[in-house]
Amino acid sequence: MIFAIQPNGHKPPLFAVHILGGRSSYYTALSDELGDDQPVIGVTFGMLARDKPIGVEEAAQYYVDEIQKFQPEGPVHLAAVSLGAYFAWEVAWLLNEAGREIRFFALFDASGPDGRASRTGLRRLLANIRTVRHRGYGSILAAIGNRIDDLRHAWIASQMKRQARSGERIEIRGGNDFIASNQLVISSYRPKPLAVPFTIYRSNENFFDTEECIRRGLGWDSVALKGYEVIDVPGGHLTMLEQPHVKTLAGHMARALADG
Repeated sequence: MIFAIQPNGHKPPLFAVHILGGRSSYYTALSDELGDDQPVIGVTFGMLARDKPIGVEEAAQYYVDEIQKFQPEGPVHLAAVSLGAYFAWEVAWLLNEAGREIRFFALFDASGPDGRASRTGLRRLLANIRTVRHRGYGSILAAIGNRIDDLRHAWIASQMKRQARSGERIEIRGGNDFIASNQLVISSYRPKPLAVPFTIYRSNENFFDTEECIRRGLGWDSVALKGYEVIDVPGGHLTMLEQPHVKTLAGHMARALADG
């Protein structure tokens, strides 16, 4: 479904693709910073995902149909957070195949299909030290919490996979189930080579990315036919979209949207 995060303005809308469970909160601060003349429109499948994981291609086709009905002509702007990047990628591919102009395409700290190479050995230890110095000792507890969440999501995804094989009903009840179902469908999806340039906004609090990883677009290089730009912005994986960090992100995006 389509829903307005910020409905006003005369510029081509920015479609925020694949908002899990209708969580427009990821984009509220960003839409505020982009101003009253830049519409920001959420795209999600909402309640359609309550009884089964929806594959990337199926979800993307649904999103494209919704976007085409909402804006049948003119340029399209797309943006996606984290795992939503894979759904947005397929949306961009489908729209491009249909002859629609994708004028601006943004991925927020999204790891690509080639993997996001991380520092190892002594350099990883130094990255951990830099993280603690930058974020404080609370980052240690946050890292432990993130690891627990990763294990939880992996376990839920494995249960969903087992249920699918045995024909059992799969219920998606909350945020952890949504994330796990996304991980499950993304694991069987390979992004198609895309002839649309895009921008990756990378968290400058990630000290684990190697120089080669950044050069290769956080793992998107092999499917990026028209190239990409990686721009470091303040904040973490999701906090780049929150105040006060979002001001810098919005500034970069506003210039790119205006240039487009």
